[in-house]
Amino acid sequence: MIRTRNFFLFILLLAFLLAGIVLTLWFSADGSSTTSYREMLFGTETATMTAEIGTPTDDKQSRLEALRKKLSTFTDVALAPTPEEVNTEPDVTATTSEETEPETVATVQLCANYRAVNVPQLTGGLLYSESAGQRTFSKMETVMGDASSTITTTSPTIVFTLPLRSGDLGVTDCIASDIVAVSPTGMPIRNSDVAAYSGSGESTLIGYTIDGLTLFGKTSSIDTDECGGATVGGVYRYYLSPERDMLLNCFVAIPVAL
Repeated sequence: MIRTRNFFLFILLLAFLLAGIVLTLWFSADGSSTTSYREMLFGTETATMTAEIGTPTDDKQSRLEALRKKLSTFTDVALAPTPEEVNTEPDVTATTSEETEPETVATVQLCANYRAVNVPQLTGGLLYSESAGQRTFSKMETVMGDASSTITTTSPTIVFTLPLRSGDLGVTDCIASDIVAVSPTGMPIRNSDVAAYSGSGESTLIGYTIDGLTLFGKTSSIDTDECGGATVGGVYRYYLSPERDMLLNCFVAIPVAL
């Protein structure tokens, strides 16, 4: 036996289905009805969609800029500038003029206690000789006989000596006094006496330096060291030079004190 409520629901469902079938057939047959139905459901306003189509800029600069913007969102790596961003102006500050370093000129090496001296025994007229590794300067003295004799004799008396050397000692020593050499006759030769010997050539012996070596005249063909000398034929010699204001700049061996 069918209940009254279930029967009522069945009738209602059947009516709903029939109404749907009728409306579908009606809307399919009449286009205007379809428009009215749409207006009833969605209103009379029509949505309009517009699209702006721009003309793409197809040049190298634009493509590079677009690529840089895309890459910058995915990486922190700095991108190299485009060719237009490179500064092509010459770097003025990077251009420097070549400076030629001044040539080093040897100077006179004076000792802290440098002084001008006067040596009484250097009076000239002395005799020079070499013996026992010494350069000896002596003078002849007259020896009187006793009271009962009138016979007089002369004998050499050593005034002073210098060492006898032929080579440098591999060291340099400063100049302690203005007298740097003596002549073969025992006259003092001062370091400032350049003008007095300017006419002497490189083969002329001027004197003997107080460190035991020899001093020759002016040369322009022999390269001298910082002190003013050179080894020629296995023998070290000092030479005067037009490039120096003094006879010597320093000693290459140990000088004696006058």
